[in-house]
Amino acid sequence: MTDDIIVQRGDSKNIVVTYTDKCTGDPINLSGATVYVTAKPDKDNTDYDDSTAIFQKKITSHSIPESGQTVFSLGSVDTGSVGVYYWDTQVITAGNDVLSTAPGKFIVNNDITKVAVK
Repeated sequence: MTDDIIVQRGDSKNIVVTYTDKCTGDPINLSGATVYVTAKPDKDNTDYDDSTAIFQKKITSHSIPESGQTVFSLGSVDTGSVGVYYWDTQVITAGNDVLSTAPGKFIVNNDITKVAVK
């Protein structure tokens, strides 16, 4: 379910994620749900407070909740360090069910032009 994300250092990007039931393929209704998106340097990281996270996003307003779709935004701070990281998401539904995705790679490539945003 989780795809790799590839960005250039310092770039902003909106990422669309759609959640579906693994067995039926039906969308998971995100109405009233909270989605957490976290990226870390190691996919086998055992910190339980997410203290080593490169970024963590909390999303409570979803683009098309009935269709299982949400969007999270990456800013230049989130993409500021070149490297290969790992990301996943965790959904807490309105009924307090917890649904996690498999990790994907979060790759921040070096950019050639390094113009500062003014």
